[in-house]
Amino acid sequence: MLRLWEDNNIDRIHKEVEGGARGIMTMWHINIVVYERHIINKRFAAIISQNKEKNVPIIIVNVYSSGHLKEKLECGMK
Repeated sequence: MLRLWEDNNIDRIHKEVEGGARGIMTMWHINIVVYERHIINKRFAAIISQNKEKNVPIIIVNVYSSGHLKEKLECGMK
């Protein structure tokens, strides 16, 4: 667990990225979201989960794009 804003009920996944950036972090409150699994690759981090109260699926995706033009062009981004 992560302590954030005086709350001990935060969980997260983190992916380091190459270059100067610090990475991708996805966080959720464990009293609201039930974590099931995650998918991480070079360009995104996603968690597959459920809303605890309503029992509906939740997918949270964070997308990373390099700040370097050469890397953006290599993966088709402009």
